[in-house]
Amino acid sequence: MQRRWTARNPDYWAERRLRESIERLKEAETPPALAPPAHLRRMPLEVAQAEIGPQVLAVIVFLERLRHRALQAEIRAQVDDSIEQFRRMLPAAPQAEMAPSEPDT
Repeated sequence: MQRRWTARNPDYWAERRLRESIERLKEAETPPALAPPAHLRRMPLEVAQAEIGPQVLAVIVFLERLRHRALQAEIRAQVDDSIEQFRRMLPAAPQAEMAPSEPDT
């Protein structure tokens, strides 16, 4: 039953996490530091948070995580396709080895 509900509402959990994150930021007296994904750790998030606000930054980080997941899924799909293409290029059965030739005397 839950599987069917989740299939009908695929965005529910992501939307819920985003709403909860924004609510926590609204309620906090001092905004907590966001835990960015690994590929965003080199960005100066503190500066961005000071300039655009923690709620907007939470949305940007959330969207970046979704984009990154979609990119990784596409890369995995292309790798799988490439592997399948190489498999089709391989010969169906190994060829029989030739018997060693006798030296001419």
